[in-house]
Amino acid sequence: MIYVYLEAHELGFKKNCFETITYALDLAKHTQEEVIGICLSHIDSNMFTQAENFGLKKIIQLYNPGFSNFDAQLFSKIIAHKIKTEQANIVFSNTVQGKYLAPRVAMLNHYSFLNNIIGLPENLVFKKNVYSGKAIQMCKPLNTNWVIAIASNSYHITEQKVSCNISVENIDIDLSKIKCISSEKTSDTISLVDAEIVVAGGRGLKGPENWGIIEELAKILGAATACSRPVADLHWRPHHEHVGQTGIQINPNLYIAIGISGAIQHLAGVNRSKHIVVINIDPEAPFVKACDYAVIGDCFQVVPKLIDAIKQVKK
Repeated sequence: MIYVYLEAHELGFKKNCFETITYALDLAKHTQEEVIGICLSHIDSNMFTQAENFGLKKIIQLYNPGFSNFDAQLFSKIIAHKIKTEQANIVFSNTVQGKYLAPRVAMLNHYSFLNNIIGLPENLVFKKNVYSGKAIQMCKPLNTNWVIAIASNSYHITEQKVSCNISVENIDIDLSKIKCISSEKTSDTISLVDAEIVVAGGRGLKGPENWGIIEELAKILGAATACSRPVADLHWRPHHEHVGQTGIQINPNLYIAIGISGAIQHLAGVNRSKHIVVINIDPEAPFVKACDYAVIGDCFQVVPKLIDAIKQVKK
């Protein structure tokens, strides 16, 4: 049996859930195992529909009234007990929650743990990204049972309509001694981790007052906004938008870097993007040599024309 951890957000499953579902279903075709979703959040009818659209036939909701906030220590104990009882394996996404839960679950059950997986295994040999995506490592679980976390946006999502059933298992457990007093969203924008398109700006923007062209381009593309480390250090933009080796590491379908030279630390955090477009006035910038497409020119002239062109196409 293969379980899939379903991460919910505001009464909906996050995009990475559909990746893990597709991955687990494709993996199960070779092992002839059943795939079951496991969720510790409230599930409503909208989430049912989402699961059915991506081929998941069964979800188990582990329920306790106190599960209103994420608690890595508590959730990992519950998940570990559930999969150990049934000698099941489990697939996580390598998101913030996955990074907290997956190694804990593996440790509690003495299962093999493999993270940052990027494809289906051959003879149970998995591929994973290492050295900030500069190399691929081949690894094999040493134990019969395993916990894996797949890299976000690394596996295709396949839609297939099925009928999904849900069962609720009430969990009677002492809740964590840590109490959440309040929680606040950093912003109403698209999460960098989940974004399929990211528009980032660097010091080439010359100041925070010019960030409007970044936000306008991101809005018209339905993208998240990001920045380089110097921009965050200068307080032009909040630190949660900093992408790079020392910031958030991302791998969207499209990454547009505007006015960013492309230092090696920045490249290490974005080089797993499927397509990289660079807009820079310097043809010798490191990013120009590392990208898929480059536009050499002044961003204050290029970006407004790009925005106008996209608007015309959308009409």
